[in-house]
Amino acid sequence: MTEQTEAVTRDNGPEPFRLGYCLLVSAIGIAGIIAIALIDQYLGAETRSIPVIAAMDYVAHLATTFILLAAFLRVVSYYFLAGAVVGSLILDVGHIPILLSDIEFTQITSRPSSHSLLVALVFILPILLARGRYQALFVGICFGNAFHLFRDAATGGIPLWWPFSASSVELAYAPYVMTLTIFALMPMAGAFIAKSNVSVIMTDSSRTHAKPDQSPREQQNQSSA
Repeated sequence: MTEQTEAVTRDNGPEPFRLGYCLLVSAIGIAGIIAIALIDQYLGAETRSIPVIAAMDYVAHLATTFILLAAFLRVVSYYFLAGAVVGSLILDVGHIPILLSDIEFTQITSRPSSHSLLVALVFILPILLARGRYQALFVGICFGNAFHLFRDAATGGIPLWWPFSASSVELAYAPYVMTLTIFALMPMAGAFIAKSNVSVIMTDSSRTHAKPDQSPREQQNQSSA
C-alpha cells in the first residue's frame, strides 16, 4: 500500500464488519434520514427566518454526508472525513453576498453560482498538487461538494452548468431518499454478508480437518487387533 493510499484509508482488518458496530451505524443512518425528512418538511411548510434555514440545512447536509459515507467510516482516514465535512458545507459561502445585499431572502428556493460543477471542480487541482494526508483532505472536500450538490439538487435545484447555463438542474426528492436509505443499510448488509462468509469458511475448514469415515475392512482390522 502506498503512502498516498494509506493517507486516504485506515487498515483495521475485519473490524469494519463487526456486527454490533455496523448495526449501530445503520441505525444512526436511518435516524438521520428521518431527521432529514422532518427538516425538509419543516422548511417547506412556510417561510422561516434565515438563521433557522441555515442551521437546519447545515444539519441536513452533515447528515447526508454521514449517511453516504456510513459504510466507509472505519476505512477512510480522518483527513478524508474532515475534508468531507468541510466540503459538505463550503459551497454555501455563495449565500453570504446575497445575505449582505438588499435582495430579500427568506427561504432557500434557489442556489447561487457557488453551487455549480465549475466551482466544485476547483478543488480537484489541489488533489493533483498535494501529497499524503493533505491530498486525502482535498479528496474528502470533493466528495463533500458532490454530496452537497446532490442534496441541493433534490431540494430546490442548483445552477449546475453555470456560467454556461443559468437553468436550474433539479432531482426528484424520492431518488435522494432512496439513495440515502441504500447507503444507510450498507454497513448492516456488509456485516451480515461478512459473517455469513466467515461461517462458511469455518464450516469448510472443519470438514477438511475432520477424520474421514473408516471403511469396513479398516474397522474389522482394528477390532481384530
